[in-house]
Amino acid sequence: MVGRWVPLSVGAAIPTDPDEQVVRTELPVGLQPGVKVDTVLDLVAPSEPGQYLLLLDIVTPERGSLVAAGADPTLVRVTVLPGN
Repeated sequence: MVGRWVPLSVGAAIPTDPDEQVVRTELPVGLQPGVKVDTVLDLVAPSEPGQYLLLLDIVTPERGSLVAAGADPTLVRVTVLPGN
């Protein structure tokens, strides 16, 4: 599973550290369609306040990105507030 930050609002920006722009986690080998598994995606919220989408995709060695192949991504809208 791969997660990518997409900035939506003025002032929002993708992280400058490439390791924070895209995060990955491994899923079990041989996972069948329709089977549910728990996984952890080690995310760091963007440092700039604003509105973001977290786009989640499955990438396989055989087929690459399922979103690029036409599957719908999972989208999570995230609001990052200014720090105190």
